[in-house]
Amino acid sequence: MIVRLVFLASLFLLAGCKRDSIYVRSEYINHNRLASVHVGTPDYHKAEPFYGKQIIVRWNIPANCYTPGHCTMMLSVLSGDYTQIKVPITIDCQRGTYIYRMMNCDYTQYQGILTYKVELFCDDTLIEQWTHHTWADWIDIEPS
Repeated sequence: MIVRLVFLASLFLLAGCKRDSIYVRSEYINHNRLASVHVGTPDYHKAEPFYGKQIIVRWNIPANCYTPGHCTMMLSVLSGDYTQIKVPITIDCQRGTYIYRMMNCDYTQYQGILTYKVELFCDDTLIEQWTHHTWADWIDIEPS
């Protein structure tokens, strides 16, 4: 009996906040992705073609980790011209989706999206981090 209680207690303690609470992907977007282009229906978006890239962030925070009003995300984007863009994401529910788009003039000015990272914080504690496979933390070196 005691062995079972110790085993069950250790399972609860080791469970904690599960990993893989964040799902991230990116995709190029342009007017050719519109359904109206493929079926030939009128659409005002076809009049002014657009282009760019979007990052789709989905989260599913386990109930034992989620505290309403205390969880946030930080999306860090490194553009093609090496500009760092930080986007704070407010989390109002346990599951959700956020889409960051860099389009048209911004996409051209920043030379697109090079790489990105998403960090999930609950009560100012890092719960999970997701990084694009080419992400590396920025190192500032001051000339001596």
